[in-house]
Amino acid sequence: MAIPTLTQMRRAVWSAVDAWPAFDGLFRRKFKLESRGALDPQDYIPTMGDLPAIAIGPAGVPSTPWHTNQTQIINYAIDVTVWTSHRSVNQGELIWEQFNRCVWQQTPPGSGTTYLFHTDHGQLQDHTVTQPGAIFIADADGVQTMMRWSWSMTLNRLWNPRQETTELDLVEAI
Repeated sequence: MAIPTLTQMRRAVWSAVDAWPAFDGLFRRKFKLESRGALDPQDYIPTMGDLPAIAIGPAGVPSTPWHTNQTQIINYAIDVTVWTSHRSVNQGELIWEQFNRCVWQQTPPGSGTTYLFHTDHGQLQDHTVTQPGAIFIADADGVQTMMRWSWSMTLNRLWNPRQETTELDLVEAI
């Protein structure tokens, strides 16, 4: 089955994260949000044993409008969420910094082009990452147990649907 354009873009980010040496073995839980129902936030709350954990998926708010000109630029926003122990403010900040380095620098083996700009992932043009925001999360007794760090990333890709010939099977996607 062919892979939809937006899925290719999101998976390029995961490829970079999975290959980044600083993240090797760091995340005890990864929420890739690929399956049905995976966008319900209650379905991906980590336990203390899962920390640190990461989730990457479609943004909760719409992306910027599609540029309906000849360049056909898709701006696709994704949300990145990282959970750390409530005592590790520094760890959350370091993860955000490493994430930025990862998406700009990580290359597939044998390639001089990063995952996000690699042709197998749809020739992304550019991307932006917002600053992180953090909130404390308390357990049922009101004790702060973890921090949830969140930021957004906007991926940009040239795509002209008038020239697209890939067959997508909508029945398989359900």
